[in-house]
Amino acid sequence: MSDFSDEEVSRRVSKARTFLLLDHPFFATLLLHMQPIRRDQDFDTMATDGNYLYYNGDFVMGLDMDELVGVLAHEAMHPAMAHHLRRMEREPRRWNVAADYAINPIIIDSGLKLPKNALINPKYKGMMAEEIYNLLPEQPKNAKSDPGGCGGVMDGKNSKGEVPSKAEREQMESEGKIRVAQAAAMAKARGKLPESIEALVSEMLEPKVSWADLLRNFVAKILVTDTTWSNPSRRFAHMGIVFPGPLKEGCGEIVVGVDTSGSIYCDPVILQQFLGEINSILEDVKPERTHIVYCDAKVQHVQTFETGDTITPATFKVKGGGGTAFEPVFDWSNQNAQPQCVIYLTDLMGSFPSSFGAPTIWVCANNDQAQAPFGEVIHVKAGK
Repeated sequence: MSDFSDEEVSRRVSKARTFLLLDHPFFATLLLHMQPIRRDQDFDTMATDGNYLYYNGDFVMGLDMDELVGVLAHEAMHPAMAHHLRRMEREPRRWNVAADYAINPIIIDSGLKLPKNALINPKYKGMMAEEIYNLLPEQPKNAKSDPGGCGGVMDGKNSKGEVPSKAEREQMESEGKIRVAQAAAMAKARGKLPESIEALVSEMLEPKVSWADLLRNFVAKILVTDTTWSNPSRRFAHMGIVFPGPLKEGCGEIVVGVDTSGSIYCDPVILQQFLGEINSILEDVKPERTHIVYCDAKVQHVQTFETGDTITPATFKVKGGGGTAFEPVFDWSNQNAQPQCVIYLTDLMGSFPSSFGAPTIWVCANNDQAQAPFGEVIHVKAGK
């Protein structure tokens, strides 16, 4: 049992919030939308679901005031960056670690202090939590829920305390952006909005959609969304709350075509980017089976991965170097698979079939004007 009363812990939290309001009004304004609640029995540090700021009394009293101010700013940034809405089916501990790596450089660059074990790694600076998550190893089952000691993020709930629907989640994200804009405007009016925060807010409110994001959005369209109580969601399991899970996790088969003709085969940067992104998508989407078909003028090699297979950059066996024809990949798909979609990396310089019976997206490398007779086309340049 804690030695500290609710009153003295609450008073310390209020004092830290006041310091933020005076010197860092952007973070303080974001905190106004989060109701602080002491929950020693449930949390070792802090956590937020976007509406509430839960804290452990001993944790609050054990930090020096500068650290407490920094941790409050850290917690304010989780809902500001919609971390409470973006986890989806990702593992909670690993998602929390990724989110911390995304936030902590922002806090430090703003001149605030964090606990000594705060998760900071220069290689993750400027990256989104989703990107960082895919680079992190799986977390041990006995891993701490908050290894950095800066507080965690929980999944957001709708007004009924339930998992929000897609429409509700989009509405919550929209409301969150309004709060971020208001906080930035208030801080700027007082001359206390750091340039780094101003640039971050601009990107958050007017994000530049990358080719990888477009590819993810395309694949997301084919996810199965029906739910069932016989397959409970893992989303709130760590909190002892049960909700229906997907009727069938992920999707069926996916075919990934890789153009290994000279133009693509000789560009290792494009290949590394594309295959790395495919690996991330497979981890998120969890298709039952993924066929990677390497093809120049003919199919040169096929790799098939099942759900749960471990895929590393060394796993991909790129073979080719000849001319270009796209028909062989689609012929192979018709004969050997029933794909939910086809994703094809190419420069779109080759011969096409007239159509295909499944959704197709062409990831077109270094050929901005090229188009395909069917499917969707997104363009990518090496290193972009």
